[in-house]
Amino acid sequence: MTCIEQNGLRIWFLDPDDAAISKYARSDPNDLRWIRAGILSGYLSLPKVKASLASTTFLDAEEEATVRNQVATALVWFETIKKSRIKGSKADGV
Repeated sequence: MTCIEQNGLRIWFLDPDDAAISKYARSDPNDLRWIRAGILSGYLSLPKVKASLASTTFLDAEEEATVRNQVATALVWFETIKKSRIKGSKADGV
């Protein structure tokens, strides 16, 4: 969680990368779309999400396996997107 203190107020915000772990655990199609949109926009960081797994307490082994599988799938997906964008920019002469 992120804390901001100003003028005597303390406000806590859920870190978006932490929210992604919860969404991976649920794995609802809407959650997975939210994550992909967040990754593409730069709002979420897959390396941060992956690093957070080391300190995440999961409900059970099944939930942990689900999240780790979803993160691994997202990493492959993102590498595919990056490669296609690099190919596209080379084809354009950029």
